[in-house]
Amino acid sequence: MSSNQAVKWVRRLLRPRRWLRNAILYFAHADGFRNKGKLIHYSMIHLLRKIGLQIPTASDWTIRLKGLEIHFDPNLAELITYREIFVSRVYQRLPEFRPTGTAVVFDVGANIGFYTLQVAGSLAGGTIYAFEPNPDAYSKLMRNVEANRVGNVDIHLLPYAVGSKQGRVWLQRAERTGLGRVEESAAKKGESRVEVEMVTLDGMVEKHSVTRIDLMKIDVEGHEEAVLAGGERALGMTRRIVMEYHGPEILDRVRKFLSDRGFKEVLEYRGHAYFVNTRPVGA
Repeated sequence: MSSNQAVKWVRRLLRPRRWLRNAILYFAHADGFRNKGKLIHYSMIHLLRKIGLQIPTASDWTIRLKGLEIHFDPNLAELITYREIFVSRVYQRLPEFRPTGTAVVFDVGANIGFYTLQVAGSLAGGTIYAFEPNPDAYSKLMRNVEANRVGNVDIHLLPYAVGSKQGRVWLQRAERTGLGRVEESAAKKGESRVEVEMVTLDGMVEKHSVTRIDLMKIDVEGHEEAVLAGGERALGMTRRIVMEYHGPEILDRVRKFLSDRGFKEVLEYRGHAYFVNTRPVGA
């Protein structure tokens, strides 16, 4: 490596980047010196990996952030969504998308449970249906909900993919991030796959005797259209939808699909789209 290359490498390393902003944020939110120490360790591991050093570490960590006990895998990108959900509040940019009281909420693509925990903290007698097909993420979802249980909120944890039809499907999992998506093709390089059960929104509202959905949150890594296609009846009882979309083409098709069913887009924010049902719920 030449001296010029070395200087460029050091400048790139020291430049304030997302990892540094996240490290500062996590440190500030960590409860007590022990948890702050863990966050320094976690941040250093990711910094060293960014420059090509593979640091072996356990796959099961526990950390306390702002009073929440979080179980996560430091080798994956599971902690990144904490900033998105609790700091940037990407799913709650509008007051009416912050469910309270006895609201019924569907969390489709719950991952390790950050959004479920955020919503549970504002409900009183409400109900959450959290769907997560990735077995590894689902196990942490269960642990995180149990560790932070809100006594008067009914939380249903459901280990299913949600799509246009019921059956068995392949879930592709990126080895570096742990994120999964439903696919019919073989796994690509850098991915593994696991067979999971897929259900539909309509099947779930019938099975659980759901009569209204006050808010539906969707984050399914490009599978958004299939989720909605399996929910004609469910959409008729849904008041609001907020979703992370994966590409402008998908968003255009989702807009058309939801518009045809009475939904109006009210906000687009950092890859997330907000929709309100303009028709009477249940009509």
